[in-house]
This record gives sequence, structure tokens and C-alpha cells, in this order.
Amino acid sequence: MPGYCRQAWQFGLTDLSQRSLTRSSILPQASEIVQGPDSKPIVRSPRTRQNRGMENEAKQDTPQAPALDLSQRKGLLFALTAERLSVYYEHDAWLTVAQGASLAADWLHRSKLPMSLKERRAISDLSDSFARELANTLSPQAGLFTAHEMMEGLDHRYQSSVTTDLLEECERLLQEHQLDAPPAA
Repeated sequence: MPGYCRQAWQFGLTDLSQRSLTRSSILPQASEIVQGPDSKPIVRSPRTRQNRGMENEAKQDTPQAPALDLSQRKGLLFALTAERLSVYYEHDAWLTVAQGASLAADWLHRSKLPMSLKERRAISDLSDSFARELANTLSPQAGLFTAHEMMEGLDHRYQSSVTTDLLEECERLLQEHQLDAPPAA
């Protein structure tokens, strides 16, 4: 199982291994052809035609999801750092900031948690510098051990002093870079 598919529930991220897309949810239902106002045929999915009004109502009635709190941001930074270290020690390559932001967006989307691209990029950049700092200060064996501990730490059943210390460091880094709270609107 790839590292980015591990569970990180304790950080406010739900099961990262969920794959909710199925062939039936991607492909539209059978389409029908209707006559447009200018006599050109229009292909319209029955699902779209039936639910058009209800979707607009649902968008208006749906309350805005709350912004991520400090523990969720700390968990996201921890998970991104763990993934970066894991990729580095497995493939001798670093994820880019954009790849980290995309990975964060995927995790957040599955958990239905909102975060702007600017914030995701900032946390991705912070995880990149933190992961590189860890890799530069640790021996290869200690770095591998730390990456393994961090990946194991994404599971709520796993407890270790290494993950606890690294989570505290993630919190300190977020506060130091003023990423511990959502930006004021």
C-alpha cells in the first residue's frame, strides 16, 4: 500500500485509502437528445435535467464547512512530512511543493475539509523544508527509521515518543510561520 493511502484519523483526516470513484459515478447515465431552440440537437443527461433545480437549492442551503483547527493543520503537516521522507528514502527524490499541495488537496477533499490553495501551498512548502531538515540532520539509517515511525504514526493505534516529539515540532513550526489558524477573511 503506498504511503499516501494510510489512515490519519487522529489528525482530522478520514481514511486516506478510500477510493469513492467508481465507473458508474464517473460515466453519465444514458443521454437523451432534445431539440434546442435553434433546431440544433442537444445531448442532455436525464440526471442533470432532473436535478438541476435541486442542486442550486442544495448549494444555497449547505452551510460552509468550518476551517481547519490547529490539530488538523498539525496532522496535515505531519502527514505531508512523513510522505515526503518516505518518498525520499524509497526513491531518492523529493516531492515538489505543487505535488505536496495536490496530495493535501486530495486528503482534504476525501475528509470534506476546506483549505485554500494558498494555505495548502504554504503547508506543503513548510513540510518540504521540515522533511529536508530532518533528512540533512539524521544519518540515512536514522532517517529511514524516522520516516517509518512517522508513517506508522498516521495510524491511531501506534504510539511512540518519536511521533509525539515530531507532532510537537509540527505545531511549533505552524505557530512560528503563522499557519496555525486560517487567515482572516
